Amino acid sequence: MADRVGVEEIMSRRVLSATPDVSIEALTSLLLDNHIGCVPIVDAKQRPIGMVTKHDLVQFHFTKDGNEEVILAHRRQRSSDDDLEPGLHRFQLAATVAEDVMLPLAITLSERATVAHAAALMAIEGIHHIPVVDLQGKLIGIVSSMDVARWLARNDGYLPPEGGREP
Repeated sequence: MADRVGVEEIMSRRVLSATPDVSIEALTSLLLDNHIGCVPIVDAKQRPIGMVTKHDLVQFHFTKDGNEEVILAHRRQRSSDDDLEPGLHRFQLAATVAEDVMLPLAITLSERATVAHAAALMAIEGIHHIPVVDLQGKLIGIVSSMDVARWLARNDGYLPPEGGREP
């Protein structure tokens, strides 16, 4: 059955996106304020060009690559100016934008793709969200692994039909 049902039936049409020049702070707020796991990065024509996930932001904040914003002090450390107490210390060292942390490859699905295709692509690529595009490549929605799981549970009778009630 999953090979006959289109992703347009299970995807979220309310998809938030950002441009490559949006700040990391704004992206973090967008993710947290809207309780979402990722943000597609789009070009001027609203075509996906990359993706930023919560994982990408956590990884960025906790890596030390010369642009570090977070320093973890597990024990008391001395610097030339101050003592750092144990714990997490944030320092704004550089303006970083979405383009700096995004996966610069947009894995997308056509609006004509099936639920089975979405599930297979997620499993093969090890991803949880896939932007859905129209025939011109413009972002029109997003399908998540949770959308697929809910559809499977509903299809097998474990959840009531969407908008319906349990018998």
